[in-house]
Amino acid sequence: MAEVNALIAGRAAGRGAGGVVSRPRLLGRLGAQARVSVVSAPAGSGKTVLLRSWISWAGLAGQAAWVAAGRGERDPLRFWLSVLAALRQTAAGSVLVPLDDRVWRVVDDVHELGTDALRQLELLIMRPPGKLRFVLAGRHDVRLGLHRLAGGAPLSYELLSVASPAQVGEIGRELARFLSSLHQPETLACVAAAAGPALAPHPPPQATTDELRARLAPMLRPDQRGIVSRWCAWADDVLACRGDPVFVHGDLHGYNQVWDQQQLRLRLVADFETSGAAEAEYDFRYIPALGPGVILLISAAKHYSQRTGSPLNLDHVMAWHLRSYLGEALWRSEAGLPLLLPLPGGGTPSDYVDQLSERFDMLQIET
Repeated sequence: MAEVNALIAGRAAGRGAGGVVSRPRLLGRLGAQARVSVVSAPAGSGKTVLLRSWISWAGLAGQAAWVAAGRGERDPLRFWLSVLAALRQTAAGSVLVPLDDRVWRVVDDVHELGTDALRQLELLIMRPPGKLRFVLAGRHDVRLGLHRLAGGAPLSYELLSVASPAQVGEIGRELARFLSSLHQPETLACVAAAAGPALAPHPPPQATTDELRARLAPMLRPDQRGIVSRWCAWADDVLACRGDPVFVHGDLHGYNQVWDQQQLRLRLVADFETSGAAEAEYDFRYIPALGPGVILLISAAKHYSQRTGSPLNLDHVMAWHLRSYLGEALWRSEAGLPLLLPLPGGGTPSDYVDQLSERFDMLQIET
């Protein structure tokens, strides 16, 4: 899809594991076709360096209007005045009001913008003047409603929670279709040829099991600490022997999927921030948290195995899920961010552990 293209840096600029579509050459190829490109990665991972390298490599110094959002920016007027000033510094913006030449509007630290500025930015993205293109860089997704550009809706928990069992089965079938196509050997070969050394094997989850034991334990109920320690040891044993690597998306959560709600077809997948080479099970790690229970995972795994002829190892899926899901709870809690659970107040790390216990029981996985 040419209008929306999320080019997520992951660990950015090839310096750490996971940054595959983050090479300047690849950004140049894809960004030229996209109305919106998004670079999302943690602080200090190289987003700004990556984008400035891309601008230099592609010879876009006169076509890139760069503005960095101030820390905790809550003044829309100040933000848009800086945007206009940056546009005037470009070759096209200095001469013309309607932009006849392509110009890239780069917004660094977009996560710092307040609600009003974000809403206004979304309106501009929906109806851009001339050939204006957008590159947004931030520490996390800002959810600007880009799904509207693709004519669909995100696969949110709310949508799945009201889906019938037959509809959940169809969603699982469609996820299996997407992932089985992504995981074809020729996909990995093609991306490896383009990305070179940046194609990292096995992109890591957000936290190691040692970090979960040490930093998450104090946030849990006393009766849960031993359980989590046992889970971590189990996950380490399970993942000590991994399957053959394929090209993975790596972060297939509900809000980076755009679906046709009527036909239950997947129209767009964005946010390849942790794309890289990993075993196929890595791409299923967030699916247990997308729908009611583990029904969606079971459906997707069944259809994936039918399409590829390779059964998924559900122990591996849940080992990755454990590390990533509890890692999410850890970093969000330490950062003071709400936890992404459909519970009052966003839930707590203890709620995450309780839900994981239910999923292990439903799958009859002994840890």
